[in-house]
Amino acid sequence: LVPVPGACAAVAALCVSGFAITDFCFCGFLPRSPKARRRKVAEVVAEPRAVVLYESPQRIYSTLQALVDAGAAARSCLVARELTKLHEQLCRGSVQQLCERFGEVEAVTRGEITIVLSPISQEELQARADILRENRERDAMQLLKERLMAGESVSNAAKQVAAQLDVSRSNMYAMALRLRQGSHHEEDL
Repeated sequence: LVPVPGACAAVAALCVSGFAITDFCFCGFLPRSPKARRRKVAEVVAEPRAVVLYESPQRIYSTLQALVDAGAAARSCLVARELTKLHEQLCRGSVQQLCERFGEVEAVTRGEITIVLSPISQEELQARADILRENRERDAMQLLKERLMAGESVSNAAKQVAAQLDVSRSNMYAMALRLRQGSHHEEDL
């Protein structure tokens, strides 16, 4: 793939990335302050769509390392330098691989750099959703147990936990009933 000259490096980089992109998120340059930068990197890593970043040659390694540290090590990536110009360079690989590559190279002294992170796969999105659901169920179970052991009614415990976790009250009621029935069976033994 060869980028066509144009006014926007983000679009040119998306076109040559080779990623199946129907939607993307443009973030521009990351903030300079460490706290804002960490927060933005966490948002970028959590973004399921393709993400386009701009970066200076002096900060390319630190940005890739921040993405690795935030959990995007295995995500596919394109680092494009000087798109549509004489010294154009396209580097593809995982974020980890590109981080290692740019860590070995002496500072890239010149050039506009565009980073494109691939969209998160459906499998990864499903895995994240499953983990989130499991964690939420575990938290709900623990909260319900605590309230029931403190003597709250099944109805009130379910109502309070549902409000606290922003989940279905009927699901919490059913879970609380199962917990209550399980505790009665244990007492009978």
